[in-house]
Amino acid sequence: KTNTGIEIVFFKNGKQIGKARVSDLDGKKLNFLHDFEVEKGYRNMGFGGKILEVLISAYKVDTLYVDDDNKIALKLYEKYGFQTIDCFLKNGKKMRQMERKIMEVQPKISAPGSWMTTGEATVRCAGRTQICQYRIS
Repeated sequence: KTNTGIEIVFFKNGKQIGKARVSDLDGKKLNFLHDFEVEKGYRNMGFGGKILEVLISAYKVDTLYVDDDNKIALKLYEKYGFQTIDCFLKNGKKMRQMERKIMEVQPKISAPGSWMTTGEATVRCAGRTQICQYRIS
């Protein structure tokens, strides 16, 4: 939809554990999540939720597309208040557009600090790299 956006790469103890891109969608502010992935060795350990909390709080992510077959991702997004608002086909695959509704309890994130004790996120924007650290309580 647009090429405006940032790439965020998350690290734990110096090792990459996940990444995501946040960009605008149809002229809206930076709020569209795509290319979100937790590295294979770090799945099913709670990192997806912690990364998603950072993306929601720090980058105001409220819209995403997800493959309808990705049941694990669907469950994660629903847990954080995303709801399906549309379904469509992309390259023969059924996709969902999801938007995040207001939740009663917002994730508690403060920056700077140590993200999950000793982690950090690298943010790349317009050819520049910035290191951001988050503490999740």
